[in-house]
Amino acid sequence: MSLALIAASIACCGLASGATTRHHESTGSDADGRSSTELRSTLTLSGANDGQIFTGYRISTAAGDCVDIRGARNVTFRNSDIGPCGGRGIYIEGGSGNRIYDNYIHVEGAARRCCDTRDGILIRDSDFTVIQGNVVAYSESNIEVFANNVVIAGNFLLNPQGPYPRGQQIQTGAGTNITIADNFLLSTRDATLGPAIGTGSTAPILMSQGARSSPPEDSINIYTTQHVLVQGNYVTGGLDATSPNSGGAQSPSGCGILGADGDKRTGASHVTIRNNIVVNTGQCGIGIGTGTDQTVIGNRVLNLNPNSGGNSAIYVWKQYPPPCGPVLLSGNVASEIKLTGYGSGFWDGGGCAPVTCDGVNTKVSSCNLFDYGPGRAAQRKLLADSAIRIAPAIPPRPRGCAAKSPYSNQKSFAPC
Repeated sequence: MSLALIAASIACCGLASGATTRHHESTGSDADGRSSTELRSTLTLSGANDGQIFTGYRISTAAGDCVDIRGARNVTFRNSDIGPCGGRGIYIEGGSGNRIYDNYIHVEGAARRCCDTRDGILIRDSDFTVIQGNVVAYSESNIEVFANNVVIAGNFLLNPQGPYPRGQQIQTGAGTNITIADNFLLSTRDATLGPAIGTGSTAPILMSQGARSSPPEDSINIYTTQHVLVQGNYVTGGLDATSPNSGGAQSPSGCGILGADGDKRTGASHVTIRNNIVVNTGQCGIGIGTGTDQTVIGNRVLNLNPNSGGNSAIYVWKQYPPPCGPVLLSGNVASEIKLTGYGSGFWDGGGCAPVTCDGVNTKVSSCNLFDYGPGRAAQRKLLADSAIRIAPAIPPRPRGCAAKSPYSNQKSFAPC
């Protein structure tokens, strides 16, 4: 379902030296006369590039990653056009303190099989990374993180391709201290950007969401990570952001934010989901499935496109062996109407007790506004909320300049 339908109801710098690259390199100018370096094979950076800044690249590959950063420290890669790529967009392994700022990263392809051969940005064992102000589209998962102390802020992410169990906009695995803040995440089957965000933009959407037989699911998935903050994000679209009541076109189990996932041994714990807007993400807006000490406060969830799944705006339910709870749930406004017409703003499936407003009060309806049964008070409040009807700028929070992409409409920063 589009937002239009809801409404109706760091300046660029010189190129760094010392980069380790393969062949097929040329230097030219972009449409605005700024110098750029074009590569048709992988740009590989290592410890020899510690502390360097790389800017103004145009990189595409028929095979292999576009950018590999291996064992490097304090490298900044920014203001570049990355894609299409035969492998991953940017792969960071080892090292620490690297920065990915204000790029357009478009892998433009799903992986043939799982996992992580065509992610937009993949981080493994590289701590203290910052990913900010990028436009990332059409990847296996747009951002995949297995590391500690990572900040993902102010990015625009569009239509991850999967296949399952990848296909998330952002997924975090083993690691701790992750911040996911102020991002705009859009999944849509619309042909152009405008209908999906409620504007007249004719920017073409090159790859539809959920077109494969094994469709992606959650937009943000916190898998086995400890100490995570998910704050101020705008998440819209499930596997069908075009039409309501689309039934089997969407995954029957995905959520906008699955804030506490897990496996047989480890559950994501100490997760705070705060002040997010989640719009039309199908069967679930925000879910807590396992883990201890979870906090869900101040979120606005409006789902007008239920499918054949459980269809609750927010749920808490122990789904995996690790312990679950306590959960603090306060100040949320949430509405989802099942295909039967029954309102389910919140559902507690059990196993995560206590679920409270403040650590004591278990009557969570007293500190949240949820639609139940025929009630529509939360839905009315959300439909009247301009913060839900008006999508953020793209990208929402650049680092120094607005990434040049077909979708960028950010006016508060000069274009890169």
